[in-house]
Amino acid sequence: MRQTGIAIMMPDMIKDPFARLGLDREVLTVSQLNGRARVLLEDVFSSIWVEGEISNLSRPASGHVYFTLKDSGAQVRCALFRQSAARVRQALKDGLQVKVRGKVSLFEGRGDYQLILDTVEPAGDGALRLAFDALKAKLSDEGLFSAQRAGMRGLPYAFASHFAPRYMHEAIRVYRNHFQPSEVLDKPYVMLGVPLSAADT
Repeated sequence: MRQTGIAIMMPDMIKDPFARLGLDREVLTVSQLNGRARVLLEDVFSSIWVEGEISNLSRPASGHVYFTLKDSGAQVRCALFRQSAARVRQALKDGLQVKVRGKVSLFEGRGDYQLILDTVEPAGDGALRLAFDALKAKLSDEGLFSAQRAGMRGLPYAFASHFAPRYMHEAIRVYRNHFQPSEVLDKPYVMLGVPLSAADT
């Protein structure tokens, strides 16, 4: 079960940083500052979930994946290294809403902090769409979107006709000669279906 929030126990050195680290007396170099900041960030934010939208996606030849995760008010850089990227199932692209898990780190050379990720999952409608597309592709590969195949397996399906009334009985006769008989509805109904390719007639 995933936590809906993040509860963080702050180390003593963060509660009273100057006293704990002796920074009220010590003068740090920039490298020392960034090094200590990286250690603190990685300790406090060692494994967190963040949701946002992918932008500025980059896939260099190294196999790593880099992108910016953003919302309406802020953004953060993310790095997904090759081994972790290989475990991501869905195709990542700009504009995709995702949930990511990783640790906060700091690139000491620039003083920029970033998320080092180990997991990327679709979020919200994106997750439902990917699940639907995967199921649709599986059923299509099995031929279950074919009315004839569905009839052979005894599955329910519908025949929608655009014929004029005087040709309706002939259309139904031809249909029933080629497919398993099914119920005839006497008036239009709203139905949920999937796009199908038209067969030769």
